[in-house]
Amino acid sequence: SLRSFLASSGNYSAGDREKVLAVVGVHTELGSAARRAALRATWFPPNPEGVVSLEHGFGLSFRFVIRRTKDKEKMADLQKEVDMYHDFLFIDADEGTKPPEKMLAYFKAAYDMFHAEFYVKADDTIYLRPGKFCDLQCIKTVV
Repeated sequence: SLRSFLASSGNYSAGDREKVLAVVGVHTELGSAARRAALRATWFPPNPEGVVSLEHGFGLSFRFVIRRTKDKEKMADLQKEVDMYHDFLFIDADEGTKPPEKMLAYFKAAYDMFHAEFYVKADDTIYLRPGKFCDLQCIKTVV
């Protein structure tokens, strides 16, 4: 499993990471601020308080997954959004990194931050129904 692979590749312990039911990483790009705004206006937590509330209340962590850039102007623009919303997870991937490598970088970063039952990768072009993740918690509680 991914958890076994990652645990064997480093010195990670569940006690060092925040425990949540699911981590949802929504992959996005530097020029996609409008898409992120649309997601925050529909299903994504619209503010930092919403991000914290979902994590503590329902065990759901939603993050926009993005790579850093060496372009200082683009990074400065992105940093404004990061400071405003606090809903990003940065991955170590160069601009030429292929999608499978970016996905693996996301799963490694998510695993480093969170001890979760589920790790989910999505794109910023989808509409997600977060309530369905809450159903997973209800099922887990009953079983």
